[in-house]
Amino acid sequence: LGVYMPATVTPGTYAMDLNAGVYFGSYNPTTAKPLFAIGNGSLTILENDLVNKRIKGNFSFIAKSQTDSSSATISDGYFSVSY
Repeated sequence: LGVYMPATVTPGTYAMDLNAGVYFGSYNPTTAKPLFAIGNGSLTILENDLVNKRIKGNFSFIAKSQTDSSSATISDGYFSVSY
């Protein structure tokens, strides 16, 4: 599971869309079948401390295959990590 955003992201809510290439999510249940948030997710940054390099946020998205109809719903996600 991965959530991608610019390192300098500010608190707020963002649409997750792989096609836009700025905010997106991925889920890889197998290495052969990566699934991506394609225009259907939400990322909320609660805090991004650029000095101490710590970020917190919530996310949810429907991860879809780019090659077939496979999908997975990712809901109520939360992260609090150092980078």
